[in-house]
Amino acid sequence: MSLCDKYQQFLANPTAVALADKSSINYVPTLTTINQPAAIIKHLQTQAKILKKKSEKVLGAIESSDALSADVEMTVEFLSGGGAYLPQVEENFLADRMATFPMVITFTSSRSTKTRRFVKSGSTGTKLP
Repeated sequence: MSLCDKYQQFLANPTAVALADKSSINYVPTLTTINQPAAIIKHLQTQAKILKKKSEKVLGAIESSDALSADVEMTVEFLSGGGAYLPQVEENFLADRMATFPMVITFTSSRSTKTRRFVKSGSTGTKLP
């Protein structure tokens, strides 16, 4: 299974078992970092309550045996606030709005095939309709 497939499989059903002990997720534009498997899963569950992912398309990817860099187009609907993508934007401005973010996802895996790190970087200056 390719790392791109593994990444998409994890996003469809995130579990702490798939993460290495010292794994982390980093949102570069907002300087948000979450460490440790349990905290990452809790973060992803919280994000699902704040925003609803409408689509996430991998536009292109480069991968090696233990790393993936993918250009991703992600469309989200903000339910209650901006989450990790727009943390300082007032909830009233974002509620029930949709936005499309161009993202670069860097995903690394350990030798034991567990996920070590996600880095999400991209423009959060996307216009809201």
